[in-house]
Amino acid sequence: MAWFRRSRRRFSLGTFVEPEDRPPASIEDLLEEGELLSAAAVRLAIKNRIITGSLRDELNFDEGRYVAAVAEELHILADETDADAERAANDRAAAGQRPGRAQHFHDYRSADAAILERREEYDRRLAARLRELATDEQFARDTAARAREAAWDEIAASVKARLTRAATIGDEPDYVIERMDRLRELTRDIRRLEGLDRDDRP
Repeated sequence: MAWFRRSRRRFSLGTFVEPEDRPPASIEDLLEEGELLSAAAVRLAIKNRIITGSLRDELNFDEGRYVAAVAEELHILADETDADAERAANDRAAAGQRPGRAQHFHDYRSADAAILERREEYDRRLAARLRELATDEQFARDTAARAREAAWDEIAASVKARLTRAATIGDEPDYVIERMDRLRELTRDIRRLEGLDRDDRP
């Protein structure tokens, strides 16, 4: 059936041009980015502490408590980064004895030694910077203040959402009727229970 056949159109995909090699980012650039990410992680942790302390433990905001918590979170991150550096060092030592091509992502070989050395250097230097930040009281105060603002914004948004939902339910046409029906059923249940209670009395 010739009428069913359609002619195929040819599309030009162009010519593949291999991208130019870009030099790797400098250690300093990576450290600056690592600091920013770490600061954001600490701020999020402190925000969660403030929310939990306010809503669950009914604690008032105490700047000193959360300034100390900032230093604590930075030390935790520094310890984790040091552990990453140790893993990179161990992987590099093992990779030096293994020539050939890797079989999977974590199968490091001698060709990966330079990358692992760079990773170890980055982790050790970032851990040192995080410990320096942990002694910076102004950084801790600023972080605690920003975390407090974020916590209050989140709490306020949650309260507003609940109030909006409550107002919406109250404005629904059937809400009052359904509420009255539920109250009548509750009244009948209470009277029935009162009658059972009287019947059980000696």
